[in-house]
Amino acid sequence: MKYLIVIFTCLLFSCGNIQRVDTTAVKEKMNDYKVRKIADKDIVLTAESWGKIIADSISKSPDMMCETIDKKYKLQLINLPNAQTLEPKVKELIDAYAFAKKSNQIIDNNIQKINDSTVLYSFSAPKSTKCAADLVLLYLPKREIIRKVK
Repeated sequence: MKYLIVIFTCLLFSCGNIQRVDTTAVKEKMNDYKVRKIADKDIVLTAESWGKIIADSISKSPDMMCETIDKKYKLQLINLPNAQTLEPKVKELIDAYAFAKKSNQIIDNNIQKINDSTVLYSFSAPKSTKCAADLVLLYLPKREIIRKVK
């Protein structure tokens, strides 16, 4: 009889509310650790399309570039006559943009691989009422780019 009561009590308590755990964040984190073979051209093409999307959204609302847009990338505004940077590749890029501006040439969007973990997407800054800049530099982390590669 005691065993029947114990079994009945266990069954009664085991039929309570079952809480479901949301595992989407864990699945996304596990997908980050999957080994995938991705070519450099795929990374560059994905970074270029991502940078173009961001540049288009900034050109639609130029005052948006003065604020922090997304924490996945770093946005830097450059005034060309007095720009200073520590990275030699970025300095060369800024000098090229300054020369193009001085000689009244069209400044196109550009993508550069800065180091093993960062890709730089640069484009001319649209006219804004909040902040004045000639050039916008987007530092796109390679980890986020790889996540976006299909």
